[in-house]
Amino acid sequence: MEQKVKCDKCGMKIFIKLKKQQKGDLEYQYFTCKHCNTSYVVSATDPPLRREMQRYEDLVKQANALAQQAQELLQINVKRCREIMDQHPLEL
Repeated sequence: MEQKVKCDKCGMKIFIKLKKQQKGDLEYQYFTCKHCNTSYVVSATDPPLRREMQRYEDLVKQANALAQQAQELLQINVKRCREIMDQHPLEL
């Protein structure tokens, strides 16, 4: 989804289209106003930070996979619980 922002310099509304630029080990992400060519730097990263960002993304993927497995197990357990209650009702 493209995000629209207002340029601080010229006031025009612009769509953010991120670009990357490498300077040595540093990597910058930025976007530029098409109307006045003002550039806005969004991030600057070095190799250790990019590794940590990738590590974070990997952990999020693992957490999401575990959450999905937990949800599936919960559904199985609830179904089994209902089966047991149907087969062996408690008589008070």
